[in-house]
Amino acid sequence: LANTIAAAFASDHQIPVIFTSQPPPDEPLPPQTNLADAYAILRKLKKAEKSTSPAPHTSLGVSAYVQASSPLRRYGDLLAHYQIKAFLKNGPLPFGRDELVEIMGHQDAVSAEASRMERNRTRYWQLVYLSEHGDEIFDALVLAVLDNRNGGTVLLPSLAMRCNVAFQTRLAPGDVIRTQVISVNPRKDELHLKHVV
Repeated sequence: LANTIAAAFASDHQIPVIFTSQPPPDEPLPPQTNLADAYAILRKLKKAEKSTSPAPHTSLGVSAYVQASSPLRRYGDLLAHYQIKAFLKNGPLPFGRDELVEIMGHQDAVSAEASRMERNRTRYWQLVYLSEHGDEIFDALVLAVLDNRNGGTVLLPSLAMRCNVAFQTRLAPGDVIRTQVISVNPRKDELHLKHVV
């Protein structure tokens, strides 16, 4: 709500800020009744986009959105604070649109790298856990099935981890199966699970 209000305020007063938007999906979204449905929806959603012009954010259902509620964690939020605060004090704005576009390009690259590192770190420790519990059986929720139906993507709920598995029987999204580690190498980011029938 705070981010939506900040976006509306910046838009109404033509304050340059970095808006976040999300285009609508190309096709209607299926209804969501379980995690497999949520995964199918996630795969149809488009990536969020950054711009100095307001645009609708489909997932949030708002006409404009700016990240402004966490200046301690994100530089873009701090920029929004600087801009709005300067406007409220009737002072000159610290940044023009062109400067924000330049900052946005650099910020996107740094943010993408930080996100990649965080994902890799999380996956590494998930793999370490699996390497230490390789003899255990893990329940897995089928999220997606390959066209040939010989395998697909599953979620290990106990680890909040998505993996690929070859199936021993015909399955559908939403089915729950049992899996076991065949081999795992955290340093090489390798994991092979088997479907236990």
